[in-house]
Amino acid sequence: MHILTVALSACLLAATASAQRADGQFWPCNPIKNDTGACPPDPGLPTSTYSVDFTKQTSIPTNWTISNYANIPFGPLGAEFTYAKRYDAPQLWTDFFILFGKITIEARIANGTGMISSFVLISDDFDEIDFEFSGNNFGDTASRGKGQNNYFGKGITGNYDRGGWFDVVDPQGTFHTYEIEWTEERLVWRVDGVEVRRFLARDATTAKGSAYQFPQTPSKFQLGIWAGGDPGQNEGTKAWAGGETNISAAPYTMYVKNVKIENYKPAWAYNWTDQSGTWQSIQLLKQPVVEEDADEGNSTITPPSMEMNSTDPENDGLEGGIGGSSSATLPLTSSLSSSTSTDFHYLHDDQTELFLKHDEVGVFDHETDRCFFKLKASLFIDAQDQQYQATVKLNHKAF
Repeated sequence: MHILTVALSACLLAATASAQRADGQFWPCNPIKNDTGACPPDPGLPTSTYSVDFTKQTSIPTNWTISNYANIPFGPLGAEFTYAKRYDAPQLWTDFFILFGKITIEARIANGTGMISSFVLISDDFDEIDFEFSGNNFGDTASRGKGQNNYFGKGITGNYDRGGWFDVVDPQGTFHTYEIEWTEERLVWRVDGVEVRRFLARDATTAKGSAYQFPQTPSKFQLGIWAGGDPGQNEGTKAWAGGETNISAAPYTMYVKNVKIENYKPAWAYNWTDQSGTWQSIQLLKQPVVEEDADEGNSTITPPSMEMNSTDPENDGLEGGIGGSSSATLPLTSSLSSSTSTDFHYLHDDQTELFLKHDEVGVFDHETDRCFFKLKASLFIDAQDQQYQATVKLNHKAF
């Protein structure tokens, strides 16, 4: 018998959950601030291309997470990010990370004084690359339309002097394509295929703590709007955004038709091997780790990551504490014959188990004094093509 064993500690995963921010995201585990190995690998995108057409969606697509329990409907103009009342800040971000690539977004910017629409790549150690727009063009009444591109290294803002300005025709009334190309050597921002800025890694500073470091660590991609002109914002932020937002004139909406990603370093996950925060220190995990037991004929499958994601508590069935959802799809190729018997075996703390025959789906609940979780697992076997595929879904809550 060939047994596929997944050994995970759900409570260990839950215990690594971070405090939730006001916008609905979780503060990440920062690998340059924690001991090496303390932060789990970042879940990657194992393919070289990815795209999503928001005009064809009816709900949040797979591989994306919505922040702040916002309502982001989808229609003929794509995903609708609407500021309807004060403190609204709808955001959508990828569950996966990339390390270098090209992001192309087709979007129409939200109107409204001081309303900020943004497209952002951001990493666990706060490397950041972005496009930002204001509903009134940052107060520049002489401009036909204006946008800003920016970068940050390790979250160091310095004097906020890295932003670059560019003109764009009527971004609040017209769809344009916005592109970020990111490599080890350069950052390039383009609008409708035309380059508007280039920043070279050789021109960046490299000293630890310096203000002009080059972004170079695995990053998620995020879309969203927020009121930079909120009456409660500091005067500097309101002035940058273009003035004070007229909340009573809401709603203000940004529309995003589609997102296309070219992934230059595909991986199942990205493992931080030290605290340097350099791209050379990032290990690309190409597939789940499989350890064969020659004596028993069994396999132990360790997913490269079971990443913490925010979960709507109304849907996860778990009450109280800090929670989330984790999932992994675990493909394996092995020598099989059509008569081979293969099973899926989930093992928790060497005590509690979920055991599945092939083509079965099972659900298992487990509770300790620190957490409660629900596991849903399924196993698919195609003996003819000699393929195993086990899918694991874990909802958890730590107390």
